[in-house]
Amino acid sequence: MCFRGEAQKLLGDLTVELRSDYNKLRSILTKRFNPQELVIAHRCEFRSRRRKQGESPSDYGYALRRLGCLAFPDMTYDDREINILEQFINGIGNSAIHDHVIFHHPKTLEAAISLAIEFESVKGPQLSIVKPVHFGDIVNTVQSKGESESKKQETLKEMSELMKLMQACVDKLSKLRPPRGGKRHSGNMTYTECYNCHNFGHLARHCPNKNSSTPTQRNTQQTDKPTKQEN
Repeated sequence: MCFRGEAQKLLGDLTVELRSDYNKLRSILTKRFNPQELVIAHRCEFRSRRRKQGESPSDYGYALRRLGCLAFPDMTYDDREINILEQFINGIGNSAIHDHVIFHHPKTLEAAISLAIEFESVKGPQLSIVKPVHFGDIVNTVQSKGESESKKQETLKEMSELMKLMQACVDKLSKLRPPRGGKRHSGNMTYTECYNCHNFGHLARHCPNKNSSTPTQRNTQQTDKPTKQEN
């Protein structure tokens, strides 16, 4: 009398003999609405179920109980409650609440939910404080969770090759930089201009033409010197 929808249609297709046998009827309904493959899927969902953001402890606990009934249909009530209680404590999502609940050794799911609600009502403002996250912690977390070991090695190799290429460019630019004179530039005098003869390749103090100035240069130098009368 409680069957509705697809279950009622399935019941109408069965013979009177099958409808009158409870065990056969239960087996048919189980294969149709709760097959073994679906039980395994519910069991995986139960094991990975964690408390969601903004979900209260009671909503999380009773959602686990519904999943537990689907995941362990053949398990006894007491054994199923133990699994649900353990999953509730492990997936509560806060280390302080986890420690508070587990230290009180609750025997039932309702007791564990009450302990979690009690702790949140007292420590609620403190639990809402979010610690600052450092960029280095984010990078380490992403590298440890999101990258495989081979991916890390490949990234390090690419970075090493890039550093070598940058160093080669720096060395090449340092060689092309025109020196400005002095001992530290004596290795490469290609772009060094002599202030005496205005040729390139040496300094004025090493100029081979500093004693062989042209007559025009000597006249210019003599004209530029102030005479005694002008002084």
